[in-house]
Amino acid sequence: MQIVKEFSKRREKEAIALLKELDLKNKITEFGEIFISGSVKHHMVIKPDIDLIIITKKTGDTLKILDNYFDSDKNMVRKWVENRKSLGGKSIHIFYKDKIIWKLDILIVNKKIKDKYEKLNKASLEKRMRILKLKYHFYKKKLKLPSLSTHIYDAVISDFADDIQSFYDYLKKLGITKKDFKKDSWEKELK
Repeated sequence: MQIVKEFSKRREKEAIALLKELDLKNKITEFGEIFISGSVKHHMVIKPDIDLIIITKKTGDTLKILDNYFDSDKNMVRKWVENRKSLGGKSIHIFYKDKIIWKLDILIVNKKIKDKYEKLNKASLEKRMRILKLKYHFYKKKLKLPSLSTHIYDAVISDFADDIQSFYDYLKKLGITKKDFKKDSWEKELK
């Protein structure tokens, strides 16, 4: 378990360093507020993935600024996606190629959205470690599933899963089987 904990702390430090290097907060401050969300905010980082939310009334201007900003960096590849319709707004995936490939998922909205993972802040240390262990398992196996982290958070916090098998049992009740998992390969998304 110590290995998973150390791995997560190291990834979180890498994420924070990359955010400082990119300096997005200062680049788009005139257009709105930027917030760290997801696993970095809640200290649960396993995958090289950073979720950011930009709240702005000037969506079009913000999109242009981000487009220009990421055009200027040769280490980045961007991909606009429309997979966040339930939250509203536009979303962009940015892949930052350094020693490892980091995925920045930036959601651009015009109003504050509720952080559905706020309950993670109140989760016990034991539950947080179970969550990290499950996330680490799927990361090492290179398996992905839409909303995998959400399923893990919900299952562990609601006491439906405390290990891999009970998590699969939880997913089965939702109609999700092992066959629904796909190989996780961000390199494909870069093409």
